[in-house]
Amino acid sequence: MSAKLAMTISTLLLNLVSVSTLLASDGLVPFSAWDLNNDPANINVEATDRAFEYNLARLPMRGELEKKPWTDTYWPSYKRGIAQRWVDSSSIGFSFRDFFSSRLSEKKVAKLSPAEKYDLYLGNMDYPLTEAEKNRTSRSAPKWEGLCHGWAMASMLFDEPNPITVVNNNGVVIHFGSSDIKALLTLLQGNYNEGKTYFAGSRCDAKFNVYRWHNRNNACMDVNAGAFHVILSNKIGILKQGIVIDRQTDKEVWNQPVHAFRSKIIAEQAATADAATGTVKEVVVSTVITYTAEIEPNFYPQNRAGTEDFRVLKEYRYILELNRHGNIIGGEWISSDYPDFIWTQSRVRFVNYFASLAKLYQLSIRANN
Repeated sequence: MSAKLAMTISTLLLNLVSVSTLLASDGLVPFSAWDLNNDPANINVEATDRAFEYNLARLPMRGELEKKPWTDTYWPSYKRGIAQRWVDSSSIGFSFRDFFSSRLSEKKVAKLSPAEKYDLYLGNMDYPLTEAEKNRTSRSAPKWEGLCHGWAMASMLFDEPNPITVVNNNGVVIHFGSSDIKALLTLLQGNYNEGKTYFAGSRCDAKFNVYRWHNRNNACMDVNAGAFHVILSNKIGILKQGIVIDRQTDKEVWNQPVHAFRSKIIAEQAATADAATGTVKEVVVSTVITYTAEIEPNFYPQNRAGTEDFRVLKEYRYILELNRHGNIIGGEWISSDYPDFIWTQSRVRFVNYFASLAKLYQLSIRANN
């Protein structure tokens, strides 16, 4: 951040000087009113959802879900997705030919990838899921590409699995670790979901090293700060439902499940010239969200492991624009680092090749490890 911009923001917070006016003097005017892509109503479309509250005075300033998302890896593509033999990378030495003989011991089976274990559990000796994962992924894929979209949503929609041991129809003993079941849920939720996905904001594909308001691409201005606050306070604070954010406004996508927030008003001011039409008052808000980050795969569940190093606190500062009724009708970001988009999704059904995953999942939930 430049010294000039830092001084601008500091001046706003200390003296209630308009950010919009100061930025306009440099030709850096941010968008205030949300457009159709940013409309909070995009997220609130399920038949069971109650209407969103837009009045700032009636919105909760904090909220937290009782059930926290579980952590796991994002199953990066350069490691072959859920075809990765994560238990022991040296186990890459044995091949499918071993599966057709008696040479594959219980110990070796335990080192197979989640995809291989599931294929083996079903008795499919051509390993269709494993082959599909190898065809989908590439060793040369960018390090950030993976299944974070599936993991982030699955971690909120499914309970955290426990390790289980099952025997397939051929008498093969298979040990599924927590991350093995998580991997299958992640792939199913992310890549085989026939349900609906609801977005607010647009993906920004730009690569830029300057302050974000220099970029005039609408997608790189998302998600609108006012829409962000409305969605966050309604979904988590009122409806007790989690959301997923892409935490980076650039080409890379890092989906993170958000389960808590706390907000406070740190300044108030009259409407500025560049505010959304109908604005009579602006408030400066500081919001700290809590999201779950990725870790390496684990055999045992982590939510009860006694540590929560994978919970991340992130502060955002922004302006909310209020109409004469006190309703939020727009907003502007003060922070230069803010979410690209927000989304939610319906829970996937266990169908087709993943129908048998329902049994494994239920066994893992009932298991007492």
